[in-house]
Amino acid sequence: MSSDIANRNVQVCEDRKKDKVRTMRPNDLCKSVEDKLLEESSLRAMRDEKQRFDDTIGPLELDPRFNSVNWMFDCFQLVEEIGYSYCWMSAYAAGASNTSADAEFHVQYYADNCITRINSFRDKAALLAWAYYCAFNPNNRDEMLGFDRVLDRLRCPIRFGLTIKHQKPFVEQLERLCGQHFDRARDYRHRKIHRMEPKILLRPPRESDGLSYVVPLIKEEEIKDYREKLKEM
Repeated sequence: MSSDIANRNVQVCEDRKKDKVRTMRPNDLCKSVEDKLLEESSLRAMRDEKQRFDDTIGPLELDPRFNSVNWMFDCFQLVEEIGYSYCWMSAYAAGASNTSADAEFHVQYYADNCITRINSFRDKAALLAWAYYCAFNPNNRDEMLGFDRVLDRLRCPIRFGLTIKHQKPFVEQLERLCGQHFDRARDYRHRKIHRMEPKILLRPPRESDGLSYVVPLIKEEEIKDYREKLKEM
């Protein structure tokens, strides 16, 4: 009997928390998520590093010799945009009912921004490392190397006729951007470019969703797993 009462009390507390979240404005929810996000020591360190480079280097001319540094600043910018999109996605997901058309649109919009920028960050980080060894002008290239092809060259340069050295630290950092969660983001971008526009749903798919391929996040265990992967990322 006492166990049943305790369980009910826990449920009441959870319901109250959910009601409080629903009554918060998206701006407040976004700020709440952002505050938690900035508790991450790596993000605080990144912001400090960006400020240090801003103060030390200042603007650079567009020159292939400086591409590695310019793309470093692009990486900083992309991380901030990923965080921005993640905060707003979380705010709209938490602050409205799963059937709200307004919330659904905003969750889809900011989740899409977040995923596509994660892919952009991986490619930009790889090009940053590549330009450190091989300065090149992207305006004179018909085709640019992507993340996987750059990583292959840095892992085994001799196979590609390269004589670069001391690239291990770059490889170690780029390998942190590999794994199942990044593969899922890459597949999402692939479908976005080559197939139909994806939709990210907080509910089961409906016939009215049309032909768009969907990324449902509707099961509690799937949502929990997704959040754990976000922590890893």
